[in-house]
Amino acid sequence: MVNFKGLENKFKNLNSISVPAEGRWTQIRWTPDLIANEQIAIGILLESNGIVHTKFIDDFGRLKCVYGEDIEEHIELAIDLIEYALKRNYKKSISPQIVFDQRGFARGDSHTHILENLFERAIPFGKPHGKIEQIERFPTLRTQTLISRIKADIIHHNKVNVINIFPENPLVKVLNKNEIHQIEIPIRPINSQQLATINSTIYRTFDKFENNCLTAMNNLQVAKKCNFGNEAILYNLLPTTEQFSLLSEPEQEKRYKFLDELKWNLDLYEIEHRPFYTESEMSSDILAWANPCVSPESTLFE
Repeated sequence: MVNFKGLENKFKNLNSISVPAEGRWTQIRWTPDLIANEQIAIGILLESNGIVHTKFIDDFGRLKCVYGEDIEEHIELAIDLIEYALKRNYKKSISPQIVFDQRGFARGDSHTHILENLFERAIPFGKPHGKIEQIERFPTLRTQTLISRIKADIIHHNKVNVINIFPENPLVKVLNKNEIHQIEIPIRPINSQQLATINSTIYRTFDKFENNCLTAMNNLQVAKKCNFGNEAILYNLLPTTEQFSLLSEPEQEKRYKFLDELKWNLDLYEIEHRPFYTESEMSSDILAWANPCVSPESTLFE
């Protein structure tokens, strides 16, 4: 006797399998010297369902062999400028030295899988430098990359209208002494007085780690002071124990001490600190926190 109920459940399970991620991808190139006009591919941009995913060079060993030690600082500055432009929804070449070369369509098991495959093929200088056993080192996960992943995870697993949590424009205008400034508050649930921002503490250099944390805190402090919201949260993604162990003991101690000071300052301004070690736990918490203001019945990205 055929078990039709079993077949029905199998088809239901097949239908529930996620559709592979897809989008349009762009190679990002940087020209260190306009006279020589030599371009270096430094990253990949993938736009999918209105979300921009990026992956940039984070191992500068090969480039240092060719261009010297200073190349890392110059590329980091270029990447900061690129992220500044992307926050403002500008996805075209922003200077003669930074080129956005739109390539075409890509599909894969996930956005991360697509980015890794394209990065391997289109960013030659991004390959690890040195012997395999010497490659393991503390990673870098940029805050903008983390925000894109959290948004994509909420869309994929929860079928909510993510714009009701993350407005299309993450920037808020602040007027101070007749001067307009912009601060980034990426999480502003619709019809609420809630504010939150996401921050990655997973940066190889202490300066980037410190600057990102302070920027996130200062933005929330300004937003509260200007009455954009009365409930503010800083979501911090922390490195895992295995990742943290890759840092020297003095570096670990310095970061622990800084995070303690950060929490003290957040408490002073009545800003809640919510640390997480995984992206999935963070996205679930954000959704639960913003849920009263979000309709789960419709989505722009079905």
